Amino acid sequence: MKRLFKNIPETFPLKNMIRITWYFSISFTVLIFLTTWLEQGNLQSAFFTKLADFVMIVLFNFISIFFILQLYMRGIKGLKLVLYAFLLVAFFGSFLVIINDFLINYLIQSKLILQANRPKLTEVRLLVSDALINSVLLTTVMVTWQLFVLSQNEKIAMSLENAALRAAKSEAINQLLLQQIHPHFLFNALATIKSLIHKQPDVASDYVVKFSNFLRASMSSVNSGEAALGKEIDFCTGYLELQKVRLGNSLFYTINLDESLLLKTSLPVFALQALVENAIKHNSLSELEPLHIYISEENGILTVKNDYRPHNDKAHSLGSGLLNLSERYEKLSGESLSISHDESFFYVHLKLLTK
Repeated sequence: MKRLFKNIPETFPLKNMIRITWYFSISFTVLIFLTTWLEQGNLQSAFFTKLADFVMIVLFNFISIFFILQLYMRGIKGLKLVLYAFLLVAFFGSFLVIINDFLINYLIQSKLILQANRPKLTEVRLLVSDALINSVLLTTVMVTWQLFVLSQNEKIAMSLENAALRAAKSEAINQLLLQQIHPHFLFNALATIKSLIHKQPDVASDYVVKFSNFLRASMSSVNSGEAALGKEIDFCTGYLELQKVRLGNSLFYTINLDESLLLKTSLPVFALQALVENAIKHNSLSELEPLHIYISEENGILTVKNDYRPHNDKAHSLGSGLLNLSERYEKLSGESLSISHDESFFYVHLKLLTK
């Protein structure tokens, strides 16, 4: 039957319409058959009556689907689709009802259906008027549920498309974040290597190894939406160790986490690195006033706390790194970052994701 329909759009739920057509036709016919049988007490008469009606209902459904499909392919939607489909199906469906009535009359004459079950229609006027009324009633039922299936399918398709767009946006944010991590950090790292290579070659060599591991970890994580907390801690620690080589005693950090959380929970990839980078980038630090960063957890909430001494220079105002992290975290968890500060400290709280 599907071969009768050509060039079917992928968004048109033809299979669902056909499937529901059979379910509806069979269940409706069985129900009316049982009712007719109980009323007449004659199994043969009820069977042949409802067999004829079943064939008519099935054909009626396919006529309805065909016209809705043709209108849909021509870009007709909304109220116009409802009106045009109703008129076309009602008109052509009336011929089916007339044919069905002739078939019923033939079965009556053949003694297969009781005469009392359905009077023989001899007048053409009565036959046509009866067919139009029945056609309108059937059209109302058929077109209503078929358009309902079509509208539900469009809603589902729109939801899937929106989900795909959100996933693509999230991946784009990951790529953007990686691009933001590399440029300025790369220049700082090269400058650090240059300053160490002659004065402290052993330290420079160790720095290059750590820097290589950091880049390798960042590249391997770029395609992941989230990472285990343990991997995030390792990645963040590698970043902080590189910064300590460059900043010396101007930077200190403390990580206090239960080891049981490292594999059971996760965070958006680069989350911790983005937070500690934000702390280093936007606060004043020196050996006299070193920057302290604290990473801890309580009741499933991870807290990154650092000394709050923001730069007066507007060029060091909060950039897009924290904003990107907030958007990615909301996509994964459905919750927002909690960001606050007082005179002494800057806080970021985020709920750990359960793997």
